[in-house]
Amino acid sequence: MRVLHISTPSTWRGGEQQVFWLLSEQRRQGLKVGLMTPTGSVLGEKAKEAEPLLFSFRRRGAFDPVAAWHLRRICRGEQFDIIHAHDSHAHTLAVLSASLFGNPLPVFVSRRVDFPASSGGLGKSKYHHPKVKGFICVSKAIKSVMLKSGIDAAKLHVVRSGIDIKRFEGRGDGRLRREFGIPPDVPIVANLSAIAPHKDYPTFVKAAEYFLATNGRARFLIIGGDGGEEETMRGLVQEKGLQNDLIFTGFRNDVPDILPEVDLFLITSKTEGLGTTILDAFAAGVPVVATKAGGIPEIVRHRETGLLADLGDSQVLATYLHEMLNDAALRGGIIERSKQWVRMFSKEKVAEETLKIYRGEFIELGEESL
Repeated sequence: MRVLHISTPSTWRGGEQQVFWLLSEQRRQGLKVGLMTPTGSVLGEKAKEAEPLLFSFRRRGAFDPVAAWHLRRICRGEQFDIIHAHDSHAHTLAVLSASLFGNPLPVFVSRRVDFPASSGGLGKSKYHHPKVKGFICVSKAIKSVMLKSGIDAAKLHVVRSGIDIKRFEGRGDGRLRREFGIPPDVPIVANLSAIAPHKDYPTFVKAAEYFLATNGRARFLIIGGDGGEEETMRGLVQEKGLQNDLIFTGFRNDVPDILPEVDLFLITSKTEGLGTTILDAFAAGVPVVATKAGGIPEIVRHRETGLLADLGDSQVLATYLHEMLNDAALRGGIIERSKQWVRMFSKEKVAEETLKIYRGEFIELGEESL
């Protein structure tokens, strides 16, 4: 089987990490894989490690017939069997290639966002195009949203994102505390994501404010690059006088080394497909306090694998920070259960289930069989 993956972002975030792991695992499965991605993309450079066939294109906007024609030529020349689109623009590109240039290949679309499918114009037609054979949703929450958007249930499959569990084994060398001058007796509370609107960092900052105002002691870290809101968040931190308590680390490529140093993972998203950084925290042995956004409750089970609060409820989040840091029995139990639970979310399992979907053999199991 020959599979061409399409990913259109030039940056590197969680979705691109998932594409990279899928490429790598499919190579190990014996599939012939290719990747079509914008010229100069981070994924395109990183993917060279997995040794797929690489194809680049220049992005010209959402409606790009030139790239669609290029896609048709690639599929014909390399005799691919399947197109796997990993984002909305990639989905559009695959449908344009079929509609305008007669690309005959079946298309599978990964769906990682928990907002409704577009209901007008090109958006509507691409979700119901006959060449689109399946949507691979990373959570049941996303599947539910797609059903409400009128997508055929027979085309919707749930394959939760996976991680490389082994990359956190034996890591953590104290560099985070050394680099930012954090004393060993001060807990580190962190989130790991781009500073983007849907991550709701204002709630993160407010939770930190409440926690510190109620005799809490911790250093709060935002680990991630600018996703459009960093300047605003820096202003909010300044306004609340938290400059000495909250640190912006910027983008880090040493996450496996620094995440095990974190004492508590706080994720305050208002929308979230699944939340793979939570899986990273589980694997690193870091307890999680989170909001109930999107697919998060499918992996964070309240008082079993973490603590869950309503969206935007910074006071309850702050209360949970106190509880998690001060209740050793609760904390220890959650860490142990989450480390067991995360074994169900491996990158190898994602590749196995994706291959079954390509072949029409996928059977969705019950929640207890995750």
